[in-house]
Amino acid sequence: MISLAFTMLMMSVKPFEPIQLNYERYQEIVDFINNELTTEQKHRLDNLFKAINGFESTLSLEVLSSTHFAKKKYPELTKDQLVDKVQWTERKRHKIEPDYISLAYEHLKEYSMAI
Repeated sequence: MISLAFTMLMMSVKPFEPIQLNYERYQEIVDFINNELTTEQKHRLDNLFKAINGFESTLSLEVLSSTHFAKKKYPELTKDQLVDKVQWTERKRHKIEPDYISLAYEHLKEYSMAI
């Protein structure tokens, strides 16, 4: 039930539109996680929370995911060289500072060593 509702919600959200959390349904989500997810799914969810820890805002998630994508696509590049790959559009050049990319890069490096 929740996964269907979540899918419908995601289909109605436009790109760059902030997703609003409904904290009134918190217990429903907790119950779903506890009763419906397998141990492996719970482990994946826990890893996801660790991966995005400190990067929960819309912009931070974009920086983190863009940095991860660029690092996966261009593994030979250094942290400084990745800046151009992450800032590949005018919008990203305007919004994403090189320091943000550096923080995301270091976070991803530490996270990958932790798992």
